[in-house]
Amino acid sequence: MKNYFKIALAIIITVSACKKDHIDRPLRGEQQLTIAQTRLWLEANEKSIVKKYKLQWEKAARLSQSSGDRIVMPLSGQPTIGGHPQGFRELSITKSPKTGLLQANFVEFIPDALYFQRKGGWAKADFTGWALIYDRHYQFLSGILLSSGRKVGEMLPASNSQRQQFISKINNSTAAQQPVAPTGTGNIQHLFAPVEECTWTQSSYIDSEGVLVIHNQRSCTQVSPYDDPWTDYTGIEVQPREYQTGGGGGSPTAPEPPAPSNLPGEDSEKVNPKKMMDCFAQLNSRNAAYQVKIMVVEPFPGTSFNLGPNSFGHVAMSLSKTAGGQTITQTIGYYPTGTGLSQLHSKGIVRDNGDISYNVGASYFTDEKGFQKILDYVSNPPLTYDFMEFNCSSFVYEASRSAGLPVPDPMTQVGFAGPGGAGYARTPAGMGSALRTVKAQNPKADITTNPGYRAPASKGECP
Repeated sequence: MKNYFKIALAIIITVSACKKDHIDRPLRGEQQLTIAQTRLWLEANEKSIVKKYKLQWEKAARLSQSSGDRIVMPLSGQPTIGGHPQGFRELSITKSPKTGLLQANFVEFIPDALYFQRKGGWAKADFTGWALIYDRHYQFLSGILLSSGRKVGEMLPASNSQRQQFISKINNSTAAQQPVAPTGTGNIQHLFAPVEECTWTQSSYIDSEGVLVIHNQRSCTQVSPYDDPWTDYTGIEVQPREYQTGGGGGSPTAPEPPAPSNLPGEDSEKVNPKKMMDCFAQLNSRNAAYQVKIMVVEPFPGTSFNLGPNSFGHVAMSLSKTAGGQTITQTIGYYPTGTGLSQLHSKGIVRDNGDISYNVGASYFTDEKGFQKILDYVSNPPLTYDFMEFNCSSFVYEASRSAGLPVPDPMTQVGFAGPGGAGYARTPAGMGSALRTVKAQNPKADITTNPGYRAPASKGECP
């Protein structure tokens, strides 16, 4: 009996010593980090995390990385961009690159919307998007910007003055409605990438805790000097695990890409553009006046965001002919026929955009010859709509340029720049920004930039 007691006492002492070693002492470089060891440490040192989140230890995984082992575990909840839950988050347990002690971080992975939707998923090899790192209290620490699996930028917390300046810009914008955090404290965090001679982009999202995050970042076309694209400037490594597309076997299921939200005016009547243009022949062309009006529904009015409360936004065109005291007006827009993810690439159609609300407008006058060139163009629109290659902005821009109108090119960066990831397209946000620039350079230009405008009604099709 005494021997059994001694053996039991020895086991207790050994286990206690192991627990203390796991919790208090730095881990040696050659030691592997196990899931059991991590769970023991987390339950002893991070009771608030254990209590708040329903930890699914059966779905935890050990990743062997260049900086050492890392234990990752999927957490419920998703970041939100433009009103759509998108991306995923993990709890990451690893050794601090500075102290060697275990540390807990929350990491949110947010794929770029177009990359995610066009690909129908995501992969580590060509991931395009953000990896945002938070501390154990869910305070933002740093971020990594990736394009086609390569680091092209970083993000850090801004100073108070930078944050307030950016918040003031948002509050003073002509936005119809600023996104708000549905839960959480509602604190706003402003991020930026400390790199030189790169391109500024802006965006916002609501993190998985319900806090609105607005960030102003710079992205570069050069390869990052860091060997590991998934390591931030402090040495924290956050490469995500591989997720199964169909789940099963206890593995987490990859989140599905969100479908694009409804485009402004997409429920308006489908029309035959040639029959609409034929109506202008009802007026005598002698001494007639011809006006072309471009109307922009910005995704996030007053900003350069390519995605916002108004989805991807929209650009419509209003054509007017006045003669003998009479005026005929036709207001049209170019749309995809697909729904859900196929909105990004499908057959294109023309819809009647009469009475559509918009917030940026520009008016131009042309002659009979120029007006006819526009009528010829819109009467036979391209057959295929593609958000990147040819969309509503492209349609209006090309139609206007056919008459030689000085409409600015709405080409703008979409997603993230970087090696193999040049993302440029003509977009509603690009058109809005280009027209605002023209107005700033020439205050007398017939360009309006206030919310609440409404497009003129159309006459409709003519037999």
